Amino acid sequence: MTTSPVRRKRGTGIGNVQLVTTVPKTDKQLVVDLAEQLGLSQSEAMEVILKHLRTELAHDGIPVWFDRNQLPEALPIAKAS
Repeated sequence: MTTSPVRRKRGTGIGNVQLVTTVPKTDKQLVVDLAEQLGLSQSEAMEVILKHLRTELAHDGIPVWFDRNQLPEALPIAKAS
């Protein structure tokens, strides 16, 4: 017997937009497992992850845990004459 997938409560996704991305299978499985453990749909689990990420942003909008040495250097902008 298979269980039906968890669905979000009616009306709680109004105004949401679809996010399409590709990730390694292990990352997808992480979201599937987390959703199952929390009793949420996979989209709700992603919302939880993104809301948590939002709490870890520095003043410039970059996550505090991100290695800033990986950021690309700013390109020089030519001065207007």
